[in-house]
Amino acid sequence: MPISLCLLCYVLPQHWKYDESSDTHYLDSEGFGAGIWGVFLLVFPLVYIGFKEPSNETLKLPQPDLSDAVSPEDLKLVFRKVPSYMRILDFLVILVRFAGNIAFISYNFLNLPPRDPNERLNQAKHIVIWVEFPVAMLMAFLSVTGLLGWIVGKKVCGIGLCSILKGTGKFSVLSCLPLANPMKMIDRMRKTKKELFFFFGLVYILFVPTSILSIMIKVAQVDFITEKIYWDWTIWNWFAFAGFINNLAGLVPDNVFIQIDAIFRFITANNPAESRTQWLRALGDALRKQYGWRGLILMSSLKAEDVGILLNKSIRPESIVPQ
Repeated sequence: MPISLCLLCYVLPQHWKYDESSDTHYLDSEGFGAGIWGVFLLVFPLVYIGFKEPSNETLKLPQPDLSDAVSPEDLKLVFRKVPSYMRILDFLVILVRFAGNIAFISYNFLNLPPRDPNERLNQAKHIVIWVEFPVAMLMAFLSVTGLLGWIVGKKVCGIGLCSILKGTGKFSVLSCLPLANPMKMIDRMRKTKKELFFFFGLVYILFVPTSILSIMIKVAQVDFITEKIYWDWTIWNWFAFAGFINNLAGLVPDNVFIQIDAIFRFITANNPAESRTQWLRALGDALRKQYGWRGLILMSSLKAEDVGILLNKSIRPESIVPQ
């Protein structure tokens, strides 16, 4: 709270500029950063207050026995002794998207043009980059520290680490575009706690217009597609094209997560999200203990079929059932 007030009340006013040629008052680049993150940090406590976990007595959460579902014998049957080549390839794709997206967002930030109120898309570029860059750096820091902790053997939440690795690889303001769907917004607000109406309303007000600005910026970055034959593209052109494709791919929902969530909604009537989280955490711990750093490869390439086989021994293919 003090940081947000400092950004909004002290830093922001110092970055108002005036352009005599167009008689325009405008914010410079640092002013946009102070304003955007001052607002974010101001409403962040509402997330903490609104998402406090209810007590078990209120929800009467089930406490299933997870030990049998993630026993060492079951893990060997499903995941074998070493990760398969396809699982390793899946993990490498996640790492490539992670590194590429961080490099793409960093390049955009470092090459941000000087603030010019008369330049086309100049303001939009500064707004989008000042939202994307700090979030991407925070996600990258959490990912790298979690990855190093996993490798050296510290207790790290496997499902959380995989989620943030995947999330960082596909993160962009463009990913907020589905929120612009009025029906999706109404459905989300209907399921939201009354205490969080203001917060989610503010999120929609801030992120939906920013995601639309992001479309304009990212399309402008690849306008060379209609002007140059591909063999005349520069290295930056190919880099921008790959970043654009990766951002578009980030709009597609994670079907694996949807399938796993459906499994737990089918087998657990009372609070399936809590049961899913508990079980996946237990699975991550078991994979880390049994496979070491290679357990992260297995966790990141987890499929709905793996979860179904581990939870329901009766549906296991004959190829993995011990004779």
